[in-house]
Amino acid sequence: MQGNETKLLRVLAAGDETGILDLYEEVFRCDNRSFQSDIAFAATVCPLKTVAIEKVQEAIVQNNPIAVCLIHLPQEGEAIAIESAAGIQRIDPSVNFVILSETSANVAGIKRRILPAAKLLFVRKPFYPEEILQLTEVMGAMWQAQKDLQRVSSEMRVVSRELMETNEALSVLARNLESSRRESENRIILRIRTLIMPIIQKLRSEKGLKRFKTDVELLNAYIESLTSDLSSDLKTAAMLSRTEQLVASMVKNGMTSDEIASHLNISLLTVKSHRKHIRRKLDIQNSGVNLRSYLESDLKEA
Repeated sequence: MQGNETKLLRVLAAGDETGILDLYEEVFRCDNRSFQSDIAFAATVCPLKTVAIEKVQEAIVQNNPIAVCLIHLPQEGEAIAIESAAGIQRIDPSVNFVILSETSANVAGIKRRILPAAKLLFVRKPFYPEEILQLTEVMGAMWQAQKDLQRVSSEMRVVSRELMETNEALSVLARNLESSRRESENRIILRIRTLIMPIIQKLRSEKGLKRFKTDVELLNAYIESLTSDLSSDLKTAAMLSRTEQLVASMVKNGMTSDEIASHLNISLLTVKSHRKHIRRKLDIQNSGVNLRSYLESDLKEA
């Protein structure tokens, strides 16, 4: 609560003896004139046996529940009063109780019926209005604190759920971005292999362009620097023909020579010839190095 804001809580004061009903009226007159508190009460004084349970039910329906019930336990008919209090708790388990007990014998009985014990405060005769009001304020403050805690917990659950949903959305976005990045990277590799590198290869072998050899090599270096993460793959592409690049890619992906021959619709002998040329161009012929392992490690080191 902030400043002088006062919280209005509903209180039900129930009893069946005229003197007790008069006492309740005096209690809440004290509330109006004597106490400076951040809690004020909207009190309903009523008979216990015939009206109290109905009042609690009405409060639930109106979504304006009772915070504290004052229950009088008379010397005669205490069992009925205890049953009424238990009935109130069954309807609204959040209610706190201030029990006005005529004798100490009543305490044990109601403690067995109303649980937990923290929801009960007892006051024994003689009854003083100021004392009853103070106990009512204590139980009202406890009720309000519990409601505030429930509200905060509910809000935290909502926030937690929203954070989890946001985190999941970010995870999906990250996966999509990574997938898009890889697709873009693959498109770049494909275009470099099929469009740019063949042109550079042609320029390198063109005798009439010897005077531009430095420029061609510089152009090749620029392309490699722009795609530094793929530099090893580009170097391999620069050295191999398009068919050899395709065979090398299949070898790197774990395909056997028979599978490559079937996939490309060429003879096994032709596949072996391509593999031999690839090993020679990569300078790993007669080295005992596994071609697939070399292609995989060469890419990882890029």
